Amino acid sequence: MRAAGRALAVAASLVPGLALGAGFGPETNLSVSPVDSETGLSHRALAWDRSGGLHAAWCERDSPGSQYRIWTSRFTGTWSAPVLTVDYLASDPGDLGDDLGAKFPALAVTADGEVHVFWHDYRIGGIDNAEIFTKTRSVNGWDPSQAADVRLTTTAHPESNGDNGYVPVPVATATGDLHVAWYDFRYDGQNAEILAKARPAGGTFDLTPGDGADDRVTNDAAHSELVDLAADDLGHVYAVWRHVDGGATIRFARRDAGTGAWSAPAVVSTQATVAGAPAIAVDGGGTVHVVWPDGRDGGRALFTRTRTAGGVWSAESRLTRPSDGADEPALTADPATGSLHLVWSDGRVSLLNREVFHREKTSAAAWDTTYAADDRISNASGASTRPSVAVSGGQVAVLWKDSRTGQNDIWVRLRPVEAVDVPAPNAPARLAVSPNPARGPVRVLVPTGDAVRVFDVSGRTIARVPIAGQIGVWDLRDGSARRVPTGVYFLRTADGTSARVTVLR
Repeated sequence: MRAAGRALAVAASLVPGLALGAGFGPETNLSVSPVDSETGLSHRALAWDRSGGLHAAWCERDSPGSQYRIWTSRFTGTWSAPVLTVDYLASDPGDLGDDLGAKFPALAVTADGEVHVFWHDYRIGGIDNAEIFTKTRSVNGWDPSQAADVRLTTTAHPESNGDNGYVPVPVATATGDLHVAWYDFRYDGQNAEILAKARPAGGTFDLTPGDGADDRVTNDAAHSELVDLAADDLGHVYAVWRHVDGGATIRFARRDAGTGAWSAPAVVSTQATVAGAPAIAVDGGGTVHVVWPDGRDGGRALFTRTRTAGGVWSAESRLTRPSDGADEPALTADPATGSLHLVWSDGRVSLLNREVFHREKTSAAAWDTTYAADDRISNASGASTRPSVAVSGGQVAVLWKDSRTGQNDIWVRLRPVEAVDVPAPNAPARLAVSPNPARGPVRVLVPTGDAVRVFDVSGRTIARVPIAGQIGVWDLRDGSARRVPTGVYFLRTADGTSARVTVLR
C-alpha cells in the first residue's frame, strides 16, 4: 500500500475567515497505486456499519492504461489496509486504455448489519455493455472473486447502442429493504431512463432476465441521468435526477412503501437552465431536502428545495455564490442529532484549484449562507472534487478525489463525535441514560416527557422507548423484539436532545 494511513497536517487557511475543517481530523490518502483512482458521482462512497466501523469504497487502476478494480477500507480507529473487493480479470472484455473495468462503487448497510457494494461493470460486453452488479460483505470480509458478484441487470436490446447501465446508487430503509437505482440506455442509445430494483427485508433481488425485474421510474423521450436516493422511517424511497431536454432540470419521484409503485416524475427546479447532479436526504421529521448545482444566475451555485411529509414543496433558495462555481453536492441526514450535512466542491480559494467544503444545518435552524460556518475539508495543491459524506450520531466523514500527488487519489477526513456541539450524553438536566455502558435494560430520564427514539450508528431508527411521565426503559431490543448487538446507540427526543449509550454483551 503506497499511501494508506499517511496523513497530512491541516495547514493555515488561504482565505481569511474560512475555517479549515474545525473539529475534523487529518487528511488521509487511501489509494493503493500511483495511478488514477475514482469515485464517480454516486454520493455513496462511505457507509457506517452497525458496530461503528466506517467503510470506504473506490475504484482505481493498478498500472497506467489498465482497467479499474474496486477497493475498500474500513476505519475502526485507524484505516485498514485497502482490500481488493471487485476484480476485473485479464480475460474480461476490453483492451488497455479502454477506460473500462469495475467502476464507481456505492455502499449501503441494511438493517440487519450487512454491508453491500454496487457498481457498474463492463465484463459482459466491453464498452457497449455496462451492467449493474452487487456483492455482500461476509463476516469474514469481502470475497474478491467474481463468483461472489451478483449481476443485477441482464438486458438484451439490439435496437439500442449498447445496454449500458451506469452509476448505481443504493439506499437501505429502516424497515429492512434494500433499493438501488441507476440510469440506463437499454431503450434508447442516446437518451437514458432511470431504473430501479428493490430487495425486500430478508429476501433477494429479482434476477429474472430481461426488463420485467426492473422498475422503470422514467419513461419519456428526454435523457435522465445521475440519480440519487433517500428513504424515510416508514420505508418510502425518494429519487431525484438530472433531466435533460433542451435545458437541464431536476426531477423527483417517490416509491410508496405499501404499493411499491413509483409516482409520476415531478419538477423540482423550475428554471430550464443547466442544472447538475442533485443530492437528496430525508430528515427525522420526514421532510425531503434536495440540493443541486444550477447556472441560472450566471455562475454555478447550489440551490435547495424541500418537500414536507405531506407532499408540499417549498420555494427554491440559493445556498452559495454563483462566482464560486459550486458543484457536485452530496447530502445526508443524521437522525441521531437532527442535523443535515452538505459537502461540495467550489473555486472560492482558486478557480483553478477547487476544494471540498462542508456545511451543517441543525434541525431547528435554516442553512447558514454567510459562509461563516463552512468547513474547508481539503487543503490541496491539486483539484479536490466528487465528495461523499456519511454521518453517524454526530460522527462526520468526508471522502473525495484529489490530484495533489500528480494523479487522482482518494482522500478522507473524519470529525469525531466529541467535536460535535450536542448535549453531553447523560446530562441529567436534559436527557439521562443509565447504566452506561449497559448489559441490561437502560433507564431513560426525559425531563420534558418527550418520546424517545433509538438509532444505530448508521442513523436508522431501530426502536422507540415508551415514556410514562418522565421515565422510560429501553430493553436493548429493536422494533422486532430482537436483542441488539454490541455497539454504540443514540437516543433522541423529538426536540433534538441526544444521548449516547454503549451496549455490551
